[in-house]
Amino acid sequence: MDEIKLMRARAREMMSNPDEIIRASQLLKNIESIEHHRAQKQKLSTDLPDSRMLQYLNLLAPVVTVLILVVTLFVQERDRVGDQKQAQQDKTENRDNEGWDRAVRAAADRQAENRTAAIILLRGIEQSQSRYVDQASKLVISILRGTKTFDEFQSLFSAEFTPPAQEDLDRILNLDRSLHQEWVNKKKTNPNYHDSADKHLVIQELSFICTQIHPLLQKRPTNRFFNLRFVAFFDCDLPDIDLTGANLEGFTTARVTMLRSKLDEVTNFKDGYWKDTAWWEAGSMSPSLLQYLEAEAPFKAEPEGHYGRTTMIDEGRYKDSLIRLGSTGPLRK
Repeated sequence: MDEIKLMRARAREMMSNPDEIIRASQLLKNIESIEHHRAQKQKLSTDLPDSRMLQYLNLLAPVVTVLILVVTLFVQERDRVGDQKQAQQDKTENRDNEGWDRAVRAAADRQAENRTAAIILLRGIEQSQSRYVDQASKLVISILRGTKTFDEFQSLFSAEFTPPAQEDLDRILNLDRSLHQEWVNKKKTNPNYHDSADKHLVIQELSFICTQIHPLLQKRPTNRFFNLRFVAFFDCDLPDIDLTGANLEGFTTARVTMLRSKLDEVTNFKDGYWKDTAWWEAGSMSPSLLQYLEAEAPFKAEPEGHYGRTTMIDEGRYKDSLIRLGSTGPLRK
């Protein structure tokens, strides 16, 4: 089939698509250029029938025609693919914007069912490649912090993290830190906070978080070191957890059991609170952390929270545990 006919057929096909009209026009201009070139060649053929230049042009003309055709089709295909990608990006962005707007509207509604819907929408955003992923995680924390009852907190937490998985752990710990910071701030500004319902609710929530992530802390992935900086655990059992190499700076633990826990290679632990937890029941511990805890949170006969036990722990068990852990004496200040 003649190249000109092929190109004209392609141009007619493109003209039927409104999005292809501009490129079809360009293709028609290229066809005109080719026809003009052929006309010039024909004129030379008439004027100079025996010219060596004419022989050269006769040989070159098909090559030029094919090159123009190939370049034209290549450019059109490149533009078409580019337009498709842009259209897909626009479609994805519009979908992300709509999903985010729906989640924000649902989160602003104080009715429990709508806040649950907001959590479900936000979970979908967090699991996508949306540009709203970070904002969605922050909004989830805001919603959970704004709950007024433990039942509501438990329900919304379960909607977001069901069941909790290793990939959820950092977000759960961020929620814990946020609740802990709220607890600290209110203690500083409200002299009546100690006996308030708000305090008891936050402690309930932190205790619930502790129980939920217990299985995750037991199964530390290879080469992962948990970041528990400024995390707070209250009133829960954490036997057999693996905190090897964990960051425990500012870590707060009260009335928590840590039987057989691994606390090896821990070097970041300053400014924490361990006085209401029988930390010496751990299975192993870094020497520097052991010295620090001996100095900062030694055994007390009657601590405020009784170490979270119904029966008291005697000092003899404490001293035996220090020997087992390899104590060389408390850290000298």
